[in-house]
Amino acid sequence: MDAQPPDSEAPRAHEETLDKVKSTYRTLDQRLSINEGDHLAVVVLKIGLRLLALAVMILLSPFLLIGLLVAFMAVL
Repeated sequence: MDAQPPDSEAPRAHEETLDKVKSTYRTLDQRLSINEGDHLAVVVLKIGLRLLALAVMILLSPFLLIGLLVAFMAVL
């Protein structure tokens, strides 16, 4: 049986996806950065949204969750 040639579009699609994810994260980081003129309520809101974004990223990463579970089990 002949081996099929690798798909030449797969690396390009992978790079495009990574670029889109990086761009989205940079946009989120810029919008949630704390500026000198921000009011206290805005600062608290930005910190809360950063924590929420961090929680979502952790929940969407099953490999990271498994690693954290193993780490907590090792500590206990």
